[in-house]
Amino acid sequence: MAVDTFTATQFEAVLPRHKETGEPLWQIQSQSGPQDRELVYQIPVQGSVRIIIRSSINRQTGISADAGEDSIRVYVVDAMSKPVFGKFQAYITRAKGWDVRLLAMLKRNYKLAMMVGAQCPNCKPGRVVVRISRSEANPNRPFMTCSGSPDQLACGFFQWLEEPVLAAKGQGKGGKK
Repeated sequence: MAVDTFTATQFEAVLPRHKETGEPLWQIQSQSGPQDRELVYQIPVQGSVRIIIRSSINRQTGISADAGEDSIRVYVVDAMSKPVFGKFQAYITRAKGWDVRLLAMLKRNYKLAMMVGAQCPNCKPGRVVVRISRSEANPNRPFMTCSGSPDQLACGFFQWLEEPVLAAKGQGKGGKK
């Protein structure tokens, strides 16, 4: 599989901008850690929740690696930079069409990040927790469930957040967590 090479300018053209002003909704994250060699972008979502995008673009040259296993990685983090949904995100390969796949993943993650800490629609004082299914029947499928509140136990609320990507023959839209 051929790997697409792109510049920081080409990459940033794919990232979201404000609809009215055209201003970037993202910022380049300062250097901090093992990703120091690559450009890392962040998109604030709500409160301390944000989307992190590791680009595979070299900070010094402004160009993505021309070969190797470098991929684009997208995940949602909290105030402590801890992934909110664990390690469910797949890598976005830099093969042709990476820009379309990146935009689709950003939209998905933004939608999920907006639900972090939302009020439970069933019991109201409880807060929902967004989780990612690890089951064989629904791999990587996000759902939300009630986490309860300091004054009450979880009410048992459960809701899938996306339709299954592929359902096996004879299976409906339901499924196991």
